[in-house]
Amino acid sequence: MALLTTTQQLSSRMARAAFADRGLYWELALDAGAIRQSLLAVVIVAAALGVSSAMHDVMRGSPDGVVGGFTVMGLWGMFYWLLFSVSAWTLAKLLAGFFEVEVERVTYLQFARRFGFVSSPGLLLILTPIPFVGEVAVLMAFMWTMLAAAIAIQLTFEAPIGLAVVTSFNGMVAALLISVLVGVYLLP
Repeated sequence: MALLTTTQQLSSRMARAAFADRGLYWELALDAGAIRQSLLAVVIVAAALGVSSAMHDVMRGSPDGVVGGFTVMGLWGMFYWLLFSVSAWTLAKLLAGFFEVEVERVTYLQFARRFGFVSSPGLLLILTPIPFVGEVAVLMAFMWTMLAAAIAIQLTFEAPIGLAVVTSFNGMVAALLISVLVGVYLLP
């Protein structure tokens, strides 16, 4: 019964994050144990990315790359979230100081507890192997995640929405650039 309750709470929190439920972030601020669910949300979205890669390989007629594609893309999804969260946390602190805006002092762990749920719209990435629908799903997931991240940043740091939007967009772009550079220069 406890597992069912935990699963229901996790799926509810992921849906609430995806639909920008502002109350969720206040709830997560008070629930120190939510870090496990937050990280599990990231793993679930990364697994969806891995599944879409595996489906893409099967649809292309190369099923021998399914396991590798699932593993590499799943790990990439987790790595991307880590880069995104660190970039957003760092940028929020830097930009607040630069613009002389007072923001709440937040540790990275407190931030990550709330920010993991921001990845929830990434579940749309499971649709990427479908022609045309996949391209739309990627664009929607990107924009939706950026919006969810801006709301999480605003509420976590108690920052102005403008700072949160700039931080979200630049954090996402920085994470994308770093992950692409790592992929190009460090992976075989």
